Amino acid sequence: MRIAAWFGAGCCVAALLHTIPASAQTTRTLPRVQLEPERASAETPTIEQADQGLLVAHRTLEVATAASWAATAVFGIIQGYNLPTLFGDGACGRESYGEMEPGGSGSEYGGGSSGGGGEYGTGSGYATSSNDGQNEPIFGDYACRHALSVVHGVLGVTTVLLYTSTDIVGLFSPDPDHGDDLAVDTLSWVSRIGLALTAVAGLIGANPFNMLNIHDEQTEYDFQRTMRTVHMGLAVTGATAYLGRVAIDLF
Repeated sequence: MRIAAWFGAGCCVAALLHTIPASAQTTRTLPRVQLEPERASAETPTIEQADQGLLVAHRTLEVATAASWAATAVFGIIQGYNLPTLFGDGACGRESYGEMEPGGSGSEYGGGSSGGGGEYGTGSGYATSSNDGQNEPIFGDYACRHALSVVHGVLGVTTVLLYTSTDIVGLFSPDPDHGDDLAVDTLSWVSRIGLALTAVAGLIGANPFNMLNIHDEQTEYDFQRTMRTVHMGLAVTGATAYLGRVAIDLF
């Protein structure tokens, strides 16, 4: 009996000693298991963090594109006032800014690019009224030369590049559900087509002699004023659609 009692007590002590290390090991490993996900998240960006970065980049490009488009529009409005359109002959077409005979010199708007004083063709007989101190060209003769049109063109190219970059980043960034997906898609396509046609109309309107081989001064003048008006209309349509799209994305 005594031997059996001692044997039973020894088994109980052995069992107790066997359970103590296991519980201690469990206590030590629990914090490690809890810390490992935190360490992983600190070292490696999660999918949600990467998506958030793409979304921020996409919206930043949207704002940059809108700013570039706005700057392009400002110079376009200035040139729309200065140069001939279907709404009028423009401030540069006034008598003191270039009514001259073909083959003369001076402002480029004094004659057709095929015949004389300039690219946009306000040769003798094109000016409809004298400049009596009113309707002065914005930026003066500087605006009636290639310089301001080149600035407008460079800004236009910048806008096209930024818009393209925005669309490329948008392909990989998450698409937040605004509940207006149809509106966003429609505005996006209108702005894309509007921007592309605006660029084409601007290039053709600025270089009809080189791109369409138009040599007659009067034909060139009429074509340019028409294309310039079309260019302005397309620009307004595309810019309005793009601003609507950005407003939905941001707000």
